[in-house]
Amino acid sequence: MGVTTDYMCDICMLHPEDHQHLFYSCDYALACSRLLQKALRMNLSGSGFVLWFSRTRRSKFQRRYIGACYVGLFYYIWRVRNEAQIDHYIRAPAKVVQLVLTEVHSRFTRRNCSKLKQRDMEWLNSIH
Repeated sequence: MGVTTDYMCDICMLHPEDHQHLFYSCDYALACSRLLQKALRMNLSGSGFVLWFSRTRRSKFQRRYIGACYVGLFYYIWRVRNEAQIDHYIRAPAKVVQLVLTEVHSRFTRRNCSKLKQRDMEWLNSIH
């Protein structure tokens, strides 16, 4: 039924699985995060995401959008972990990031984009 007593990461099979590993240190999660950062034109330059996010001069809209992308990424990494465990299938990181970007873009653009500042509209168009 897909229930396991093996505590190794079902994605990389190299390290014990816990939330820290699954979302922050697994090579798969790191690859997804790098691709998402590139797509969102984020330059963390050695700092962690939380530090970058607290210091960024991005607009409120862009911070909310980026935050939603990371929430989506965590969700999809969890789905990939479950698919790996149950179906023995692992989606490519690029596919996961594309799914996240598509979902977040769809949710944000369903709202009235006419209220967006020009700077935010240009940024949104540049990432899609």
